Amino acid sequence: MLTLRSVAFIFLLMITAACAVRPQIPEASARSQPAVQFWAVSVADAALIADWYEKHFGFRTVEQTTLSGGARTRVLQSDFAILELVEVPEAKALSEIAPQMGRRFLVHGVFKVGIFVTDLESTVQRLRESGVTFRGGIINDTNLKVRTILAIDPEGNTVQLFERVP
Repeated sequence: MLTLRSVAFIFLLMITAACAVRPQIPEASARSQPAVQFWAVSVADAALIADWYEKHFGFRTVEQTTLSGGARTRVLQSDFAILELVEVPEAKALSEIAPQMGRRFLVHGVFKVGIFVTDLESTVQRLRESGVTFRGGIINDTNLKVRTILAIDPEGNTVQLFERVP
């Protein structure tokens, strides 16, 4: 049975997926500011996940808030994105609420976010050397003209890395 908390978690995941889609951006001369992406993620330990994104993707914490009831938010920013981490004491992992579901993509809604990098090989090497876990290897997608790989954060969230190729 779905609880209000699980519905809220699924809603946050859907928002995350919508934000992971890279919009069509006009040429630099046609826009006044660079595009910045946003996503929010419900996490068990905002400090741990913030440290992970800061260390591996160059985010920096720009705001921390403690709300009534012990909920905490941490907002991180980079040159390309704003990431809001929401830590709510009553929140549960999908594996606790519905352990029979197994992997997150078996539940409708958002199950990963994407980050574009300029050099996928060196990024993957650097991340592997610092202990980041990957699922599978680099895939060449000739239709989308990208190379891609899946990284896993400390709470099991999937971060898909992309590199554009000619």
